[in-house]
Amino acid sequence: MKIREKECCSLDYFSIPESELAKIDPWQRRLVELLKLEWDMIGLQPDPRNNNFHAKEQNWTKGLLHEARTHGKRYLNDPEKGPWKASTDDSSFFDLLKYSNAREQKKELWDSWIARSSFASNDHLFNNSLTIEELRSIYERLSQHIGFRSTAHHQLSTKMIGNPETLRDFIAGVDTLDLMNHFPVWPTFEKILTVIQFVLGIEFKEISDDSLERCHPSVRIYEVTDKTTNEYLGRFYLDAFARDGKVDKGWIANIWRLKDENKGLDKLVWLVGNIKEEDEMLHYEELEDLLENVGMLVHALLTRSPYMHLSRPHAMYSQEWDARDFLKIFFKFFISKPELILSMSSPHLKNGHLLTLQKAQDISLALARGKFWDTWRTLFWADYDLSLFELEKFQDKYYLDLYKEIYAEYFPFPIEHNNFHPCSFIPIFVPHSNACMYYRKLWCEVC
Repeated sequence: MKIREKECCSLDYFSIPESELAKIDPWQRRLVELLKLEWDMIGLQPDPRNNNFHAKEQNWTKGLLHEARTHGKRYLNDPEKGPWKASTDDSSFFDLLKYSNAREQKKELWDSWIARSSFASNDHLFNNSLTIEELRSIYERLSQHIGFRSTAHHQLSTKMIGNPETLRDFIAGVDTLDLMNHFPVWPTFEKILTVIQFVLGIEFKEISDDSLERCHPSVRIYEVTDKTTNEYLGRFYLDAFARDGKVDKGWIANIWRLKDENKGLDKLVWLVGNIKEEDEMLHYEELEDLLENVGMLVHALLTRSPYMHLSRPHAMYSQEWDARDFLKIFFKFFISKPELILSMSSPHLKNGHLLTLQKAQDISLALARGKFWDTWRTLFWADYDLSLFELEKFQDKYYLDLYKEIYAEYFPFPIEHNNFHPCSFIPIFVPHSNACMYYRKLWCEVC
């Protein structure tokens, strides 16, 4: 009975004419579209009688190696003198590569990391090479059985990116140190306030009233007003400069107190920094950090909640945490917009040249797509992931040959003879839904 109800339901979804879809609510129309995509994804037809699936297509790979994450024992020792214990487990591997200066040991550990679950293993039971080819074969037959050219066309047909061609264009090219000369910290901060005034209609007016309490003469106080409604939002305390005895924790923004009309108190927010001098230059990562904290500051000024725990929610404990991060992320992406980069920049400190729009566009693209090593490696794996499953016949290219070809395009140093990294790079092979999905991290950032 349940099967019949499901079949009838599927018939109803596919039989709704376009003219009727235009009359229903947007969320209902979206639900119908989603259900249709799900049916197409698994190869079902509007008429259930046409769904001739064979048991042989229900081929599940057995004996896959799932490496259990191990937690090394924590030793009470001197962190500088040891003893230390390092392994290919994530908890020790990445920290050792990041902080250790023992180059030979780091190379040995890296060689062990990329040779896991491959031909280099002493026990052939742990070699995933044949497993990878079997998985590719299964995915290919499943996709082509329901009418798709390749696994990539199948996987991306219901995704936002749509098809392998669009993803290929997305994957397929600044001197960040010289860029610092256009962003001296204090002029940049003042221009950020100007941009906020233009974008959000919020005015920051510096107060020179000596009667207001300051922890140091260098502290600046601003009166903040919504120019659209002339509403007084509160006061903003800026303690930006370094001094003896002041702890250096970078930029920190928070709420000092909330507005209390009964007690006649206005809202106070603060931003603390550690600038050594006014023309200290900002690296783009430092500029991002400053923009994030200014975003948190503006959020604190605009929040209407009378409760501190809602105005300043803590991670993992509040449903409003993501809402708090909206302005933080919004401001962070200022450096991805050429016009905003121009608005925040200053003449070059050494040659006096202004930043041009074309250069600002090049900078924004470079920072958006390839500013971190992690981003570059993500691009590499996204390219390999797509190329591997875009093949209409998996026999056309051995997975390791394809890995070496794409590796040579992304990295200047020669590949190691025992580099079989795909054998242990599970995220692009299992489960089935992960195939062609490694691009999603970069896609979310760009969108």
